[in-house]
Amino acid sequence: MGELRAGSNLVGLSGLHDVAKPLVAAYVVHELRRPAFFVTENNRRAEELAETLRFFAQIFPGPTGSASIGRWRARGAAIWAPAAPG
Repeated sequence: MGELRAGSNLVGLSGLHDVAKPLVAAYVVHELRRPAFFVTENNRRAEELAETLRFFAQIFPGPTGSASIGRWRARGAAIWAPAAPG
């Protein structure tokens, strides 16, 4: 948290269990009152973590006071095509 408060734009964490990743992400957004991106390796993984992230975002509301979680398509996907599961 100290690095981010000092102005760093990128901080990485490793070794966290799956449920801890969205918890930490929601907490960081809440503490810093700034938006953040949660990046996954594929669409399937994003969907798996989305509900947990939404849950923790309700406990630790973001800068606007409510959770706003969206998902961008994988690189190369046409914007009018249905999202692929993986």
